[in-house]
Amino acid sequence: MTHKNKKQDHTKMATQIPEIIFEFANGVPGFPNLKAFYIRDLKDGSYPPLKIMVSVDNPSISFILYPHVRDDSLFDQETLYSFARAYDRPQNDVDVYSVVTVHQPKGAIHLTTNLKAPIILDRADHKGWQHIVPSGDSEIAVSLDKLSLSFRIAH
Repeated sequence: MTHKNKKQDHTKMATQIPEIIFEFANGVPGFPNLKAFYIRDLKDGSYPPLKIMVSVDNPSISFILYPHVRDDSLFDQETLYSFARAYDRPQNDVDVYSVVTVHQPKGAIHLTTNLKAPIILDRADHKGWQHIVPSGDSEIAVSLDKLSLSFRIAH
């Protein structure tokens, strides 16, 4: 699926023109009118495994994402399956990400990720959702210490 307003990405952290646009029927919390996003590597492939999700309609709105893939997931396998089931999608078609926050306490860079509201993307149908995990089932700010260290070294 392509988006009628496909634009070149001009955000500082992302590169390339989007090929796949994910449609969020309800937008994402805080941005209900932004319904089309694409996913890219961070600029120059820096900081793997992090990605960036950019709004097609307003490229100044973007989110750094942490991918939850098999061995690097902060969710257990059953939880990953439950996200696919929640949207009636096959597990193999779904990617799960969580939004990353960059903190700079006392000048040091520290990354956390929010496990309470993961981004669920269906690669087959190019649909996306921000799933809200029931209260108490996940943490809102999980530290990404190893990634924080690589950010410090790169700056």
